[in-house]
Amino acid sequence: MNRSWTSMRASFERLRNSRPKWITKNTLMVLHARQVERHGGAHGVRDWAAVLRAHGTPGRYEMNNRSADLADLAAGYLVGFARSDGFQDGNQRTGLACALVFLVLNGQELHVPPRELYDLFLAAEAGRAEHSDVAQYIRRRMTPRNSFCPPETSKSTTSNHRIGGAA
Repeated sequence: MNRSWTSMRASFERLRNSRPKWITKNTLMVLHARQVERHGGAHGVRDWAAVLRAHGTPGRYEMNNRSADLADLAAGYLVGFARSDGFQDGNQRTGLACALVFLVLNGQELHVPPRELYDLFLAAEAGRAEHSDVAQYIRRRMTPRNSFCPPETSKSTTSNHRIGGAA
């Protein structure tokens, strides 16, 4: 009996350690406040249900797609908030910040030209980029944190910037 308990406990630990680290509601609110303070706009929530729906997008995606990876889940934050009007201002910026912080919390970072990233979240907001498009974009450009070799990016005149890593 002791052996089965030890086995169950080890299985639980493996499952717990393989689960992604999510953005908490408190972190979400701090990220939103920082985006508004940095880039302007009104503080506050317009529709709590919309905020909670967008915040829960990655978790719902993972429940419905067991093969979801970190890129899929980060895309859930970006797309969820890009198409939400839950906050008074800064919904898209908050979604992007959530996606980037989520990746860092889970040991990844994104190497991207800022203009491409900006275009991506505008396309997500307008419905020109679907969840799968955003996830594929992220997947191709994310690397383990503290990696010194950024992945191949599209040919752009803008230099690559390391987002999510230490300065």
